[in-house]
Amino acid sequence: TIDISRVTADYSSAKFELFTIRRELAMVICTMHRTIDIVFGNFNEAELFQPFLTKELPAKLILPLQMSEGIREEIDKQKNAYIQSFPPQIYRYFSIFDNIDNGEWFYAFPEECFQHMTEYERGRFIDFQKVYLYYKNHGLEDEKINKFMKEFEEHIDKYLAPLERIYDIVCYTKMSNKFYLGEKDKSKRVCRFCGKKMPDVTFNDSAHTIPLAFGNHIFFSNYECDVCNHFFGEKVEPHLRQWIACMLFFSRTRGRSGIPDLKFTNGFMKYDEDENLFVIIQKGDGTGDKQISFSNDTEIPVVQLGDGVPYIPSMVYKALIKIALGFVPDEKIEMFEETIAWLMNEEDNRALPQIAYALSIEPVINPQPEITLFLRKNEISNDLPSAVASLSMCGMHIVYVIPFCKSDNGVDFTSDDAYENYWNTFALYSKSPMSWTSEDLSMTTPVTPRLNLKFQQRKDNV
Repeated sequence: TIDISRVTADYSSAKFELFTIRRELAMVICTMHRTIDIVFGNFNEAELFQPFLTKELPAKLILPLQMSEGIREEIDKQKNAYIQSFPPQIYRYFSIFDNIDNGEWFYAFPEECFQHMTEYERGRFIDFQKVYLYYKNHGLEDEKINKFMKEFEEHIDKYLAPLERIYDIVCYTKMSNKFYLGEKDKSKRVCRFCGKKMPDVTFNDSAHTIPLAFGNHIFFSNYECDVCNHFFGEKVEPHLRQWIACMLFFSRTRGRSGIPDLKFTNGFMKYDEDENLFVIIQKGDGTGDKQISFSNDTEIPVVQLGDGVPYIPSMVYKALIKIALGFVPDEKIEMFEETIAWLMNEEDNRALPQIAYALSIEPVINPQPEITLFLRKNEISNDLPSAVASLSMCGMHIVYVIPFCKSDNGVDFTSDDAYENYWNTFALYSKSPMSWTSEDLSMTTPVTPRLNLKFQQRKDNV
């Protein structure tokens, strides 16, 4: 367990007065919505951190920074000096600051801050900083922030500690350069899903562990042959894409072709990047009724765009499981033989446990997906699921059981009692301030979504 107060104290007193040229230098930019790792080669540390050093903060970097015109001007100077001389990472570095508004608080951490942390500890530490920045950017006084942070830490300690005793917790939250899971050598790879290897199958495609359509530009899989990659991309993942279509659109998540339009029978919505606007385009009336109506009091329209693209709920669950299995460590994957058999069998229509999902409290823009796996320790045997995944993407948090694991000991997590016991144990989520919705995705027949948009006048009359 991390002693957050100790870590924060140590880091806030860290000094970076001895600047050297290093072969590789990493920096972590943390805002209240995003965490970005940037790795540079042969970059002068003094120059890299120069925009953030002031008379009031001459060499202490680990304090919250507030974006200002002065910082932005210094960053622009860097851009003009180095944009032509460095690899693509430098473009990504400078683009980060374009999305930080003047007056917004953020952190810039040197990678040294995390060198003695595990990946899990690192993720937990950064989560604390995001919570702090959330309160800081909403104008709370430091005294109130400290109170809320203490409550947040108590929540984590109270509800995470029991899970740590039962589960190995594997977090994939680091946002750096591309990260490949699995065997690098193609000749030694075995597809995790069909069990085949070369020359029976090929591994030429860049398989995304989380589909690119959901904003994943980081995590790639060497566990997936080209045949299975195409099977999932054509038969399984489109259903998840339609289930989450509204969140994909409103979170402005960029896939292969940018931000997708939101399509319905009576019109569609698109995002105008030049004007930074959501545009509603309506065609006909579809049913003979007016598609835009007005309130007598406020004349605010209600828009009915009709039916969306159908999806099959059970295929949504399969897409979620496929994502989770791509992150399971090699030494644990044999527990999921039956899970993989169910995943690959289009005729296997067994009942499934409910999933739980919640929307992000604050809107997020084009978030990089993150996932945490809870894998039950080998020496633990109880009536809880052997494996649970927590997936964050497109402004949603989705928590779900990975079913049919051989070490589940025959427990049926589709039953109300078993599910309630599991969900109450995962109080880290169920007792959080988020508003969680449970949904049964066992249905094997298509569901057609329908979107009705209701507009509300903002207080500033914009």
